[in-house]
Amino acid sequence: VGLIAGTLAAWALLTWRLFDDTKTGLIVGVMTAVGGTLIEIFLINAPWWDLYAYTQADWFGVDSWIPWVYFCGAPAVGCVSRLIR
Repeated sequence: VGLIAGTLAAWALLTWRLFDDTKTGLIVGVMTAVGGTLIEIFLINAPWWDLYAYTQADWFGVDSWIPWVYFCGAPAVGCVSRLIR
């Protein structure tokens, strides 16, 4: 794990802990990280599209830090959904 991925992993877990801290939030974060990354892998590697590319991709065309970015988005969505209920 590179420095960027390791730092973002710690940041993602801290974000979840500070802003959500629920089991459901953790599960949603993992599902968002996995699902978002898989969708990006599909979009980048689809032979009929040339949408975009990462300059230092190390996982099937995406950077290894991208799942942590998706994970960080899950607590924000959870907080907003609780706010508007």
